[in-house]
Amino acid sequence: MFEFVRTHTRVLQLLLLLLILPSFVVFGIQGYSSFNDGANRNVATVDGQPITQAEWDSAHQRQVERIRQQMPNVDAKVFDTPSARGETLDTLIRDRVLAVAAQSQHLVVSDDRLQRLFVSDPQYAMLRNADGSVNKDVLAAQGMNSEMFAARLRQDLAT
Repeated sequence: MFEFVRTHTRVLQLLLLLLILPSFVVFGIQGYSSFNDGANRNVATVDGQPITQAEWDSAHQRQVERIRQQMPNVDAKVFDTPSARGETLDTLIRDRVLAVAAQSQHLVVSDDRLQRLFVSDPQYAMLRNADGSVNKDVLAAQGMNSEMFAARLRQDLAT
């Protein structure tokens, strides 16, 4: 028996490789897919549209950044609580419900109202040029263009 092993070690190594490698591939793919499923897990559904874990995490991160910009001295640990994350989910659900209601009621924000809000509201002062137009550089730094900003503003006003 030992003589067979000594003379055929390459054959036995190949046989072991053929037995072991597929199991690593199968379990590795399964582990990777279950890891990704956590980010795609639905945490809520509004009007048949799911809110995923990744979307919730992203909304919470945006909210934390927005508050930190307004209050730089606030402790970041305050936002890592389950109640703070729950408030973010509640806000996300409420925004979705209001958007669905506005859409079903065919509510539309006019261009005049959008322009008046942009020119008069102090929270948009940093986005305005001296002539009252949109500062495209500031929007680009936030990852938006003028059309995206107008759409977000319309959505905020409709809800």
